[in-house]
Amino acid sequence: MSNSKNLISLGVIQFSNAVLPLIIFPYVLIVVGPELYSKIALSEALMFVIFTFVLYSFEVDGVSEIVYLGNQSGGKKLSMIFSKILITRLLILTIFTVLTTLLYLLLDDIFYILLLSWMLFPLSYILQSSYLYQALEENHILALFVFFSRFVAIILVFYFIKDPIDANLLPLIIGGVYLIASILSFVYALKRYKLSVHILRVQEIKQSLYNGKEIFYGNVSVLLFRDLNVLILGFLAIGVTGVSAYSISEKIIKSLQAAIRPLNQFFFPKVIRSIKSFATPNMGVLMIIGRSTVLQLLALSFLVLLAFLIASYRDEFSILTGHQDFNLVYSLSAVMVFSVFIGVLNFMYGTIGLNHLNCKRYYANKILMTGLVSVSMSFLFVFVFKEYGAAYSFVISEFLLFIFVIKRYFNNAI
Repeated sequence: MSNSKNLISLGVIQFSNAVLPLIIFPYVLIVVGPELYSKIALSEALMFVIFTFVLYSFEVDGVSEIVYLGNQSGGKKLSMIFSKILITRLLILTIFTVLTTLLYLLLDDIFYILLLSWMLFPLSYILQSSYLYQALEENHILALFVFFSRFVAIILVFYFIKDPIDANLLPLIIGGVYLIASILSFVYALKRYKLSVHILRVQEIKQSLYNGKEIFYGNVSVLLFRDLNVLILGFLAIGVTGVSAYSISEKIIKSLQAAIRPLNQFFFPKVIRSIKSFATPNMGVLMIIGRSTVLQLLALSFLVLLAFLIASYRDEFSILTGHQDFNLVYSLSAVMVFSVFIGVLNFMYGTIGLNHLNCKRYYANKILMTGLVSVSMSFLFVFVFKEYGAAYSFVISEFLLFIFVIKRYFNNAI
């Protein structure tokens, strides 16, 4: 498959993922109001905590294992990797689903229903098996499934959600449509790559979890400084307006991240191949990874300028400004946008670089340290600056991680 076709396919996938929240969630906020929307945002944030455990380390390890198979990326070996990731993720999701059902007496009825409904999202992601298509650099079929599922989800949300009483339908619509597309993606992968699902021994699952523990610790630590701020705002009772505005701002920032992710994914397997002869991070590796990173930063600069140009006309949309303080959303987004640039650097030099240069433990420890600092900082900043405190913490934490990451390359060069 050509590089251009693969890149376009990745672009379609991430464009679909980026556009859906930008269309759906502001609309839902207007229809159901800040109070109900804050419950949607908080339940979704809690779901993403569970989602982090479901991902475990396989978005990195899965790609790496398949890439390292080389010409053997087919048949029984590929099926074993596929089976290992599928079964392990399903077991993790099952455990958390059971735990979630036990929270009935502790949660508000609406919040409980929303949280259970959101569990369809991680299930759909498990079956989608995006790591497989990414590693084999054949993303065109997955792009079709993703694009049409997001398009259908948008249509159904606008059709069915018209009153506050319809708020509970949002995760069911999104999760249900995603799940149908993921089942199709799953079936296609089985047939296209002649895969079969093997029953694994308990020891194999334990070994897989053990091998990916450093990356998983890193993912959990990333969760601390990238995905918990909505929950912290809710815990400190900042108010439904602050929670709702920050939630929308966070989705805008994550949509920008999703928009640049095709380039992340495009260069991922290529960078792995280009640095696999190096044992440790050094200035030479820094330059090799840098060539792929500069292109992404330039593309991101264009996207950000375009986004703020469009946002500068926000006052023309009275349907937004008449129902919610979208100027607050704009201000929060302007603060948080710097984190997107730093995030690209951390992904390329940290997630790809350090994880494949025998520095998994170092990277995991530094992400954990960053996460712990971030949570403490978030509580303090939110208490003082309210929703702006969450935005400040979001950016500072990303920059702190970058300092830790880049320091490793320079230390080894001395």
